[in-house]
Amino acid sequence: MNSIKIVSISLLVLCMSACGGGSPTKGSNSATESVDPETGGTAGTTKDVTSASGRNVTFLPLSILETSSDYSGFEDDNIYRTQRDYPYISKYLVSVFDSATLTSTAGTIDDFLITEDDIVVDPLESFPILQPIGAIPTYLHTAIVIDVSNSVEATVGFNPIITETKAMIAAMKASSDSVIANQRFSIWAFGRNVKELTSGFTADTTALNSALDTISTVDVKEGSNLKQAIIEAIGNYDGEGGEGSNGDFTFRDSGGTNNDLIEEVNTDRIQLSSLILITSGSDNLNVFDDDQVKTALESQSQVIFDTATTSSSGTTSATKNFGKPFIAVLVGNDAVTSAVITDNASNVIILKKVTGELDYAARVTSFQTALITQRKRESDRNVLRYASPLRQGTHAGVLSTSAVDFRYSLTHEIEFQSAQSVGMPSEVYIPDVITSVEIVGENNQYLQNVININNTDTFYPATRWTSNQFAISDYVWKLDGTIQLSDPTTGAVTITPASISSSATLSLTNNAINETKSIQLTDSASPGILIFDNATNQPLAGQSIARADIVYVDLNAPDPAAEVDPDAAPAVPDEVYSVVFQDYNTPFESYMYALSLPGWTAYDASAPENTPFDYKLFGNRIQIQKASIDALGGSITITAANTTLMTTASFTITI
Repeated sequence: MNSIKIVSISLLVLCMSACGGGSPTKGSNSATESVDPETGGTAGTTKDVTSASGRNVTFLPLSILETSSDYSGFEDDNIYRTQRDYPYISKYLVSVFDSATLTSTAGTIDDFLITEDDIVVDPLESFPILQPIGAIPTYLHTAIVIDVSNSVEATVGFNPIITETKAMIAAMKASSDSVIANQRFSIWAFGRNVKELTSGFTADTTALNSALDTISTVDVKEGSNLKQAIIEAIGNYDGEGGEGSNGDFTFRDSGGTNNDLIEEVNTDRIQLSSLILITSGSDNLNVFDDDQVKTALESQSQVIFDTATTSSSGTTSATKNFGKPFIAVLVGNDAVTSAVITDNASNVIILKKVTGELDYAARVTSFQTALITQRKRESDRNVLRYASPLRQGTHAGVLSTSAVDFRYSLTHEIEFQSAQSVGMPSEVYIPDVITSVEIVGENNQYLQNVININNTDTFYPATRWTSNQFAISDYVWKLDGTIQLSDPTTGAVTITPASISSSATLSLTNNAINETKSIQLTDSASPGILIFDNATNQPLAGQSIARADIVYVDLNAPDPAAEVDPDAAPAVPDEVYSVVFQDYNTPFESYMYALSLPGWTAYDASAPENTPFDYKLFGNRIQIQKASIDALGGSITITAANTTLMTTASFTITI
């Protein structure tokens, strides 16, 4: 995660700025960044510099804005989640707009102005690129929160709500939008207390209907704790209650629970969420305050244009947080509706004083579809990347355009605690550490490390971060090690679904620089696991790697920027083989995993110091001791399994 903090918002200029709080590490695609919110502003010395195109266009990030540290767990509020490719290639998902009309438009890299330390970066050094991105696996979690207080039971009753909510779920499952149709739900009920009726998110209709059938019998006591119900259903909260509470609350997933409405937008996966509330509309307990509910709903936001705000000339000139889509259905006879609904709901369906059958299934489905479509921005996705020419110290970079009517900029700051010697351009790459070879789609489309062959079946060669030009004949394609014929003019290769069984590895080698890029192809939308070499970023699933070809990382390598003590004993090398596994075709949830490394001993933090071990697990990263690999008497197959989803992936180290 690379994070950027909002600094200031003015009428005609929105500036977001950040500074480095951490150093990128080998194999990491993240860096933590923050800044004092009182010091905002654009780079002063370049304010009159125009982009190469000079066009009047602006942009917005697609990234998720973490507005509250109580939800994000970060030290600061208003932190953007973005991406960074090792070691210092900045990476942004952006949408481009006409600055005068704020309508979506096609952009080019020449529309953007990139500076570092107030100096415009030289494109011959930074090689900036703007690429369209096509299909990104997208998932939706929805919390359905139902008021079971006396005010609902005594007026409309529970049966009409149960019947219509079942119809609503059925309508969503019948949607032509696959994200809506395949969404996973949690169901909550509240009176004085709040209770989840499901066991985490599920798409199982039988389980959802069974949960709804328990509404009339669930014991949540008398009262209406509306605000807590919203905050608890959103989840991921760790903080204080409001004036009517007696302490702190923790509504954050742990131990395999999965009911938090987490959002994430990156080049590999989009996880979205929504909240549907069916209520009489009142809260008589005030366990949480109104502003705490607003914070919860906007805790993970995208920034959108606020078309209701205009300048004196009538030009739209402000943005607002587009928080979680929140749809409220008002039932019962309560005369007063809580301000947390009227002030925050994206859509409100008023069915107060309606008895008997209720009718909201189709309308809620329609509203949700429109809100999620706006959040996906499927036709307006671009990936902007550039390589920083600065390799040590702390530097502020600004991404902006030559917009006149509405100017938006992102400022990020990265601190390199040691000098970096790899990463750009390709002539100074260390072989097998990072490759500048890239596999792209038609029209230079950005492709992820895992591609569904049903979405993209034709692939093109490219080499980044260099001014060298390469011939089509320099490239060689292989599918699971078998050479593939390519188009002699474009260099493209087409892979048919019949060519792969479940999954396969597509590799592209540039023989002129002896660098290879590999991606995983799949013909299924079913969940899977990708295992890849953390040093080379090459997929390993289903592959065999010879012991002699393994690239090791020395955990005790000296800092090249540090002063050398001539009297100090040289550090003892601690070389490890770093392997990473990650799920694909899966929503963002908490899963349980199992590893199989036959005959090897895992690191035990509770064991006495210096207890021997063969490997150590850090989250989804495995560090295998070089000495253990050197001692192998035969091949070993390493397997990672998601025991929640029952998916596995393996690779073999041969001697």
